[in-house]
Amino acid sequence: MDEIKHGMPKLLSCIVKDDLVFDAYPGQQKIVTGVFHSTPKKNTDRNHIFIHAISMQNLDDDVLKLPTNEMIEYYKEMAKKENYMKLITDSFAPEIKFRELEKLAVIISRVGSKKNGRIRGNIHTLLIGPPATAKSKILEFLPEVTQRCGIATGGMSTGSGITVTMTTLPDKTKFPKGGIVVQCSGSCVVLDELNQFPEEDIGKTYTAMESGKIPYNKGGFDQVFIADTTIIA
Repeated sequence: MDEIKHGMPKLLSCIVKDDLVFDAYPGQQKIVTGVFHSTPKKNTDRNHIFIHAISMQNLDDDVLKLPTNEMIEYYKEMAKKENYMKLITDSFAPEIKFRELEKLAVIISRVGSKKNGRIRGNIHTLLIGPPATAKSKILEFLPEVTQRCGIATGGMSTGSGITVTMTTLPDKTKFPKGGIVVQCSGSCVVLDELNQFPEEDIGKTYTAMESGKIPYNKGGFDQVFIADTTIIA
């Protein structure tokens, strides 16, 4: 982490062995504890740098931040008030006024519904309107109140990058890597300025929106990425 510059981490190879192999698959974010190795390369004056993993922890396993008993009692009392829903919408992105309906739609989308067998529980939401009507500002508040919520902006991201993209390591090894929709599985992702995404790229999110999975069948790879992600755009 100390060698990260301008947000770009240094890439190193990692050797995973034994039982850890069964818990390693593409698309996951992990904390890896391992032994740092530096071995000479044949016929060169350079060393091969890699890590031998001895333990791994899923970053997907977030610890839920649950309210205290005092907060729960406070919420129950507040829910008895006639203007309860207005109190809720006013507390969401509080600097934005006169957008109660839009805020309520986003809140309901984030809460979602209960899954019923193969029927998804995600409620995807699209805000449409003229510029300067606080759409982006409302969505930018979601990471403030949601664990593992990411934002991708049109014109700066591609469909492949937000779903599944092919990554090349320094040693030229290639492998598919889950994008922000995969990394936010179990939570939500914000796609801002949706009209600036190419139509073909938007189509790549449809499978994730409906089934919660993204199949990847290219370059000899045959994998399915879990993307149980609510998309709010």
